[in-house]
Amino acid sequence: YISIENGHTITLPINLSADQIIVQASGVLVLDEKLTVPNGNTIAQDLEVIGTLIDNGDATNGLNFSNGGTWLLGNQGTIIKTWSSSVLPYKENYEGGIATIPNTASWYYRYVGNDNVVTLTENMYYPNLYFESSNGFHAWDATNEFLNGTIGTATIKGNLHVGNSNNGTVEVYHNNTFASPILVIGNVYVGGNSTLRNTSLGGGSGTGFEIKGSEILIDGLYQIDENTVGTTILSGSNLQLVKSTNNGVFNAAHVQLNNANGARIDAIDMNISQTLTFIDGILHTISTQTNKINLTNNAVNAIIDGAAQSATNRYIDGKLQWLLAEGNAYTFPIGANKAT
Repeated sequence: YISIENGHTITLPINLSADQIIVQASGVLVLDEKLTVPNGNTIAQDLEVIGTLIDNGDATNGLNFSNGGTWLLGNQGTIIKTWSSSVLPYKENYEGGIATIPNTASWYYRYVGNDNVVTLTENMYYPNLYFESSNGFHAWDATNEFLNGTIGTATIKGNLHVGNSNNGTVEVYHNNTFASPILVIGNVYVGGNSTLRNTSLGGGSGTGFEIKGSEILIDGLYQIDENTVGTTILSGSNLQLVKSTNNGVFNAAHVQLNNANGARIDAIDMNISQTLTFIDGILHTISTQTNKINLTNNAVNAIIDGAAQSATNRYIDGKLQWLLAEGNAYTFPIGANKAT
């Protein structure tokens, strides 16, 4: 039994095989080489991270498991991954299955100056997920870095943070082409001078994001629009606020609203190049601001299932700017948030 006690940091500069390890709440375990965790506890996890695990391993090192060994992340536990070690052992050896990882924990992909910070998307579950840099600018644009895959997508059970933590800026590429978008159950934050984009890097443009959190704060660039591909679904249960505090930009090819309590933009334009679909909910702008819904597709069916009647709960309450083509007839789903 190995316990890394509160206030202590243990660094492993060698390859080690050990089980029944617990990292206490303010303890830190740093992997510079390889830690192999065998199955020494047949009824529970063999590695428990209540505190922090920092994985600095390269492609041949990091965390590994043998003979059915498993690990568990505490409710406030933290994983920090800084280099090219595989994420697959974390996914495949989680006690109870990776889908049970707690939404209150934290997982950081942190650039510290190494070349590739490898990620995993297909059928992966994350708690609060951070992309950050402590060493200037970094783009998650290498083959094993960007959010890729075709046979499954990712679920972020907490919030998604892109470049709004630490002192550097980042650019994160989403190239996962599975039919369902990446699901974010919490909020989305894109920091100033940072970017979240679905530009293709040879594997196809990313499908997009479904966001259930009540806050989408864009102080950098949200660019989910690549060659008419990229869907943003707002499907929360509370009013969802798409906002900026620092001149952020929101660009999406397709936006779907499926929230009975609606969504509101605040100090940011919602730029849509292809379609705006109303499944349920009212899309609000703020009357005292100039910010608007900006639809640049001049097709008459660019707005889908909208209706300018409050009883339908599927319309824009506020400002819509729509590029029109001469000679076409358009229906504008503009209303007020009161009975008609």
